[in-house]
Amino acid sequence: MRTRKKDIIELALAEDIDKGDLTVKWFTKDGDQASAKIVARQSGVLAGVQVAAEVFKRVDDSLHVEVTKSDGFAFSKGDVVLSVQGSAASILTAERTALNFIQRLSGIATSTSTYVETIRGTKAVILDTRKTTPGMRLLEKAAVVAGGGRNHRMGLYDMFMIKDNHLAAGLHLTTLQEKIDRARSANPRVRVELEADNLDQVRSFYHLRGVDVILLDNMPLASIRMAVKMCPPGMQLEASGNVNLETVRAIAETGVHLISVGALTHSAPSVDFGLDFVPQPLAEATPEAIPEAIPEAIPEAIPEPKPEAIPEAIPEATPEATPEATPEATPELKQRRKYVRKVKPTLKSPSRESVVSLEPEVSTLPDQKPAV
Repeated sequence: MRTRKKDIIELALAEDIDKGDLTVKWFTKDGDQASAKIVARQSGVLAGVQVAAEVFKRVDDSLHVEVTKSDGFAFSKGDVVLSVQGSAASILTAERTALNFIQRLSGIATSTSTYVETIRGTKAVILDTRKTTPGMRLLEKAAVVAGGGRNHRMGLYDMFMIKDNHLAAGLHLTTLQEKIDRARSANPRVRVELEADNLDQVRSFYHLRGVDVILLDNMPLASIRMAVKMCPPGMQLEASGNVNLETVRAIAETGVHLISVGALTHSAPSVDFGLDFVPQPLAEATPEAIPEAIPEAIPEAIPEPKPEAIPEAIPEATPEATPEATPEATPELKQRRKYVRKVKPTLKSPSRESVVSLEPEVSTLPDQKPAV
């Protein structure tokens, strides 16, 4: 069983990874470590947790995987069922495949548990069928057991089951007993089950030797009750067909021994799980040791400079008066300047002679009359 389980895991990983995980290759760093946990997003019955653990180990055997809850455990929303530590890249690569297994198988276990609880108090037992996902039969039937049900035959190899199509293919009731005897003689530990569509067939089968179970296929409740009343000791009756959560209780109350439910495996909804990464604490960088600073020599105190004497304020120079524009010299003014230049000023008081000598020149200025 373990070999087949590993084969289905290998197939699942191969179809998902193929040539490699491109996102992990280009968007993660080699050597990065991480911790993660599979957490239930809703309540249910657990199945497939060991398969999920095996997925992680198949991707990277160095991963440390811890299963915290076992198959058959009734979990609640928020429960952690598995934790994994190691390479972040390996955890990311295995994530989806691991979740696919545990979601699918826990869905079957949860559905089976619901049927089992619905018929509690009766003597009936819930069975699965061969209506399983190709390649997943062993795992899905294990999930049925985890949910409280029982397995019917695992395959065509472990039970004789003569159905209506076998009879239609040429098997006659006249030769049925002979064939049952020969089969039981060669396989004494293998059970024999016959399928009946109506009460007439049920009555004819009751007279056969070596029959362990008669399957009542799609029979109404009244026919099932009649078949139960007629059933000889040592033989079991199995009800099948049109079995769901609305009808299963009434079928169980007829007194049948077994109720097979194909919906356990072909119609069970998956249970929601998620893989949550545990936040890693940021590693604080250890600062390098800073060498002690060598104390610098303290310079001698420099005497403070004496404040310079503040010079007295120099009064602002009084602006010179702007000389008025000299009017253009007239002919008379030019004549006067001519005579004035002849007299050289001196620091001494002018003598009388010099004064007298000026008078003729001044008196003879044009347009002036001699003084009287």
